[in-house]
Amino acid sequence: MNSFKQKVNWESKKIKAFTLIELIVVSSIMVLISATSVFYFIDFIHLQEAEQKAELLELDIQKYDQSIKNKEIYDYTMFFNTDKSEQWYVTYTNNFDIPFSQELDYNSISGIWQISSNASSSNVWKLQFFEKHKKIDTKTIAWDSNSFFSFKNSQVYKIIWKIDNTVLNTIHVYYFSSENLNSNTEWKLRLISIQNTEKNPSEIYTELEIKNIAGKKIFTAKNNSWEKIITEVYLKFDLNWKEIYLLIQ
Repeated sequence: MNSFKQKVNWESKKIKAFTLIELIVVSSIMVLISATSVFYFIDFIHLQEAEQKAELLELDIQKYDQSIKNKEIYDYTMFFNTDKSEQWYVTYTNNFDIPFSQELDYNSISGIWQISSNASSSNVWKLQFFEKHKKIDTKTIAWDSNSFFSFKNSQVYKIIWKIDNTVLNTIHVYYFSSENLNSNTEWKLRLISIQNTEKNPSEIYTELEIKNIAGKKIFTAKNNSWEKIITEVYLKFDLNWKEIYLLIQ
């Protein structure tokens, strides 16, 4: 009788147990689900961060507008360009009264920023370079109409132009996200399009200029040989094949 009970108990335990194959299959499914969940979670976090950093651009424009209202600066001009899928935008402040122009451009082949000017002055110029509000370098040069100044520090935050210790204007370089310089390609936030509507645009522009002089703000959209004044525009960003739209008005 006891042997019969023991046999029954053993048979019942045998039925309830998992086989090795079943354990392997269940474990594999759990690992696959976990890995997929982690991937989508990381993807979601990156997308949220990218949207926040894109929205910082709008706050930056508001900051400059407020600086003009507070009479901290007289004017600013902000440039966006999609020809090279640029990851930054450049802003010039207090440029209205300068009798000559200067431009900041990035050569993607050489990896060098270039400052050019149409000035024809033989005076000594002083350029102060700042990174995240910390001065990192000072250059003194004699400028003429054919000169340009190059520097390889692509993390530059702003450049202050001086002549005879008088500040002429300031050039600011902002990256859409600080990870652009170090992260892999797929997680870089890029400005890929400037367009008149969010979806199915009828007009796409290669350049956008936002200019505010003493409180009068003008949006100028450019495309190759033509340009037009607009009242609002959508900036289309890309992050790992995901689209982010930002309305600027």
